[in-house]
Amino acid sequence: MKRCKVAAVLLLTVFLASGCGNREQTSPSGQNEEENTASVTEDTDSQGEVQDEQQPEESGEQTLSDDEQTDENDESGNRDAESQSKELSEAVIYYIDDATAEPATETVAVSNENDIWKALQDKGILTDECELLSFEVNEDEKTIDLDFNSGLGDRVRSFGTTGENEIIGCLVNTYLDAYECDGIKLTEEGQTFETSSGADFDGYTGRIEF
Repeated sequence: MKRCKVAAVLLLTVFLASGCGNREQTSPSGQNEEENTASVTEDTDSQGEVQDEQQPEESGEQTLSDDEQTDENDESGNRDAESQSKELSEAVIYYIDDATAEPATETVAVSNENDIWKALQDKGILTDECELLSFEVNEDEKTIDLDFNSGLGDRVRSFGTTGENEIIGCLVNTYLDAYECDGIKLTEEGQTFETSSGADFDGYTGRIEF
């Protein structure tokens, strides 16, 4: 009987010891799970903060790209506005031949309206006192607005009807052909141009036959 009691006590002791050992092993395991959970939470929060920090930078880069695109569009718009007039490489200059006193033409190299004006001076249609004040081409309407000084107005008015017609005809036809336009408005220092014969050019004039 005593041996049975001793054996029972030993079994109980072993059982209790085994139970304590399991509890001790479980406890550290539980701590590791909590530590792992906390670590995962911290990693998730860190990733969220990194994404939040990167988001403004990405947004800023996109905004900068849009601004650059706008600048490029503006520059493109400015380039289109600056190239409204037809680019020239040559022009047919109308003048009066001194030997025959008849209208004649000559093709010369030019790049703009000022070169044409100079060519008309070289051919004797205009003098050094004649100045081009402003020049504008409307390619949609196929018209030209040309303003000159009183030096040209006085030159035209110093001739009779035939001389007036020749000077104005050479001027008008040269610019209309060069810019492929249908009408040109001549003004003298911003005012309506009038000749000594009473003719005025209040409006757009087409090609002149002479």
